[in-house]
Formats: sequence, structure tokens, C-alpha cells
Amino acid sequence: MAGPYSPPISLAEIDAISNLREGIRKLRELGIDHAGVKNKDDVVLRLRKFLKLHGVGVAEDPLNAAELMADALEEDKETRQQLQQLYEGTIKYISGLPERRRDDLNQNIPRVVERLRESIEELSKSESGIFVAGETGAGKSCLLNLLLGEDLLPTDFFSCTAVLCELRYGDQRKAVAHFWDTSLQPVTLDLEVPDPLKVLKPYIFQEEGRGKKEFPYNRVQLFWPIPLLQGGVYIMDSPGIGESEMMTKLTKSYLAKAFSFIYVINSMVAGGVQEDRVTLIAILTSFLKHFMLMNNSQ
Repeated sequence: MAGPYSPPISLAEIDAISNLREGIRKLRELGIDHAGVKNKDDVVLRLRKFLKLHGVGVAEDPLNAAELMADALEEDKETRQQLQQLYEGTIKYISGLPERRRDDLNQNIPRVVERLRESIEELSKSESGIFVAGETGAGKSCLLNLLLGEDLLPTDFFSCTAVLCELRYGDQRKAVAHFWDTSLQPVTLDLEVPDPLKVLKPYIFQEEGRGKKEFPYNRVQLFWPIPLLQGGVYIMDSPGIGESEMMTKLTKSYLAKAFSFIYVINSMVAGGVQEDRVTLIAILTSFLKHFMLMNNSQ
């Protein structure tokens, strides 16, 4: 009787790969195509997909990514409902205060009731955003590919992006590019083509004058049929926290609505996270319940 299937490589061995040369050698040993592999992250992604095709990894994790996401969303929904009740109770309490007390309160906290009602409206929305940021070359694209379970993004995809990239579920592959000038209508792009990145490039990449020359677009929504993004989940990537005043302000407005925040660093490259980012990140994420700092070298 045959024993249990033993894969030619384990998850622990994949995580132990230290450089590109070692990774290429392992790909060749296993007969895995290594065309297009540029770095260690590409190697790890291909080896993990290899194990997934052989049924490895599923049994090791009692909950898959979709189930974990569903649990997190249910917890988030309960928290939103609790906050709505708290805000509604606060509004009721304020309305019962003497007029002089209400005036004093509005002087200290302008538009307090209006702001509470705006917050209630935001909390009533079923969407849950996962915000991802990191230093250039830290491995955000690789991380997102692993989370999404698909080679959706080239590993250098975010290295030159000048806009917020928002990944959402869609039955058809398309993109919607939004202008800084809100008087202009967004541009819809058909991505059901052999090379969708070529179509996207003029709307997301700024290869010259980045941070100095004005770029007409501030946000691009990518719609893709990925199960993990069903149920109101979306992933938002920032081109760089602290990179420009306008983009930092826009980033802050989206972080205020985020369900969680992931910051990716690579401690092996130029000292990892830049010192001037630490304080800003701490301020922007101080109100979030779910915050992850991920080191690519791990």
C-alpha cells in the first residue's frame, strides 16, 4: 500500500531560500519554468503556486483565506453596528443639552452633530478596505499576488505608480481612472485584452518628474474576478506615504475608511523603512484596529 504523498519541497524550504540564484536552481530541479523570474519574491510565488497545484498548503491551514476574510468581515460588521449605536446615542444626548451647552460644544468641536451623522453614514456602508503601502522595492506586488492567489501584478508594478490603485471584484476585467479635477468624467478602460498592463500604463505610471510634475490622475480602480474580493472587500495601494502633500492628504482620507492597514518593508534593502515615515505612519494608523508591519525578508 502506497504511503502518503510527500511533495518534493516544503513550505519551510521555500521560506528558507535566501537569494535569486538559489531559487532559480530549485526551480530547475523541480522542472518549473523560470522565464520572467526577476527576484527572490518571484521564486517564492512560483514555488508556492507549485505546492498549491499539488494540494499542499490547504491541509496545513484549517481556514483558507476566504474563510478568514469572512470571519474578519463579520467582526468588522459587528464593530460598525456598535459604533453606529454609540454615535446615535451621542447625538440624542447632545440634542437634550441646554442651548448654551450645545453652543459651547460646537465652539470646541465644530459641526459635531453633522460629523457624527457623516460617520454613521460611512459606517452603514458594507465595504471593507485593506490599505497596503511600503517603500519602493519592498515587495508589495508579490504580497498582493500571494493574497489574491493569482499573478495579477508584475513584481515591479507599483515601483513607478503615481496614483492610488484600488483592486475590486468585477465579473469583467476593466479599470476606471479618476482625475484630480473632479469636473472631468472618469475614463473607463477595457482590460479583457492580451496585455492589460499596456492599456493601464498611461493612467498609472509616471516615470519622469514624479513628485515634481503634476500627474492628471489620482486614483485607478481595477476590477478583476477574484473570489477574495467578493463581499465588499477591496485592496488599496498607495504610491508612497509622505511622497507628496496632495497624495498624503488623499491617502489619509482613504485610511480613515480602511478596515486594516499593511505596511511592507524589506530590512535587507537600504535599512528597511525610512525614518521619516515612522511618525507619519503612526499618526495615520493610530485609529485602526488592524495594522500589520510586514518584513519582506521573512
